[in-house]
Formats: sequence, C-alpha cells, structure tokens
Amino acid sequence: MAEIESTTDTVEHQRQLQLWSFLRLPLGIVTGMALSLAINEPVVGGIVAYILASWRSFIAATWLLQFDPNRRRALVCFVFYIANAFWTGAFLALPTVFASAWMMKKLGQQVAFEHFKVSMIAWVAGVVATTIVGLWAIRAAIKSKLKVWVHPKIKTFADDEFENLSNDSIYVASQFNYAIFVVATAVVFPLLFAFCFTVLTFLVQPPFGFIDNVVVPIVFLFVLPLSLLILYGYFSSRIVAQRPSECWPNS
Repeated sequence: MAEIESTTDTVEHQRQLQLWSFLRLPLGIVTGMALSLAINEPVVGGIVAYILASWRSFIAATWLLQFDPNRRRALVCFVFYIANAFWTGAFLALPTVFASAWMMKKLGQQVAFEHFKVSMIAWVAGVVATTIVGLWAIRAAIKSKLKVWVHPKIKTFADDEFENLSNDSIYVASQFNYAIFVVATAVVFPLLFAFCFTVLTFLVQPPFGFIDNVVVPIVFLFVLPLSLLILYGYFSSRIVAQRPSECWPNS
C-alpha cells in the first residue's frame, strides 16, 4: 500500500511539473512584457524572458558537474546543458522583445529602432554561442562514446539525488530529450552559412550562365535539406540518448 501511495505521489508531482513547464514560457513572456511596459524598455522584457527560460538548464548543468563521479561525462553533460540554456533563452527572448514593442506601440509609447538592433544582436549571439558550444559538446560526446540526455528539470525529476538519474520511471511527465535542439542548432547554422557563402560566391562569379536560375534552387530545395537530414541523423543516432539510463547507466 505504501509503495502504491508513493507511486501515486510521484505521478502527481510529475504532472504538476508538466503543468508548470507549459505555463513557464507564457508566464515568462507576460512578465517580460509587463516590465517592458512599466519602464518603457522592451529589451528588459527580453532579458527577463531569457533568464526564466534558461535558468533551470544552468542549475542542472552545475549540479551534474558537481555530483557526477564520471568526470568526462560530467563535463560533456555540463556543456550540453549550457548550450541548451543559450538556445532556450535566445528562443524566448526575441519574440518577447517584439511582442513588448508591439504592445508599447499599441499603447502609444515610443519604440526606438535601437531596441530591435540590440535584441537581434543578442539573439544572434545566443545562436552563435549555442552553435560553438554545441559543436564542442558533440565532438566530446562522440570521442567519449557517450549518449547524452538533456532536460532542464532533470534535477527536480531526480529529487536532487544523482543516484536516481538511471531510474527511467521517474520521468513520468516528460521523456523528451532537449539534446536534439543542441545537435540541430550546431548542425544547421554552420551548414547553412557554408551553403550561403558558396552560393553567393558563385553568384558573384558564376562559372556558368544558368547558375542563378538552376543551381541555387537545387541547392536550397534539395541539397541543403538532404545534407541537414543526413548530418542530423548521423550525430543524433550516436549521441542523443533514447532514455536517461543510456546517459547514466551506473549512477
């Protein structure tokens, strides 16, 4: 009977966490927008949203680095979680700034172009940071033959006990691995940049007269998506864990 009650409490706790995970992002946007309207500064809303979106990943990263006895795995997971923090923060901050600016304009407040410039620079910086950190993390994971599990609430799921990480049953609310975002970002942006640079180079000095009419559509409609799928499939199959126990089998 006690075991059944314990399982029921765990399921209920996980459901509460799941509800909070759904509400956290909208609440972050609303909170950021409210502050932006109060002080007439949309960038502040982006900063608030960034912190609310990324702080769990930063906390989880430091927790894993502190308690994982496998130091190589601890470092690789730490970097993956930091990259995920950069990604989620940038993902939420930019729409919050634009939403705040739109609301400010509707209310008749002045919105300067510099606000958007700062926000775009911050967003690009977040994506670049995710890409650089993610590429290092991917390389380290492949070299160490590690499969990684990333979830911002990993510390909460495990009840602050590192030994619980290998117990897949504690992840009732979410079996989603955020490592796919880190891998996808690290793969997409360098490849997209390389393709764009190559295409622009050929457009400036085309070796054939039909390069802009034939090659460019083929590259962006077929070659680029196919390359992205192949690279993502290769890296994800090697380093993205299907369940937490693949990352921490003996925790």
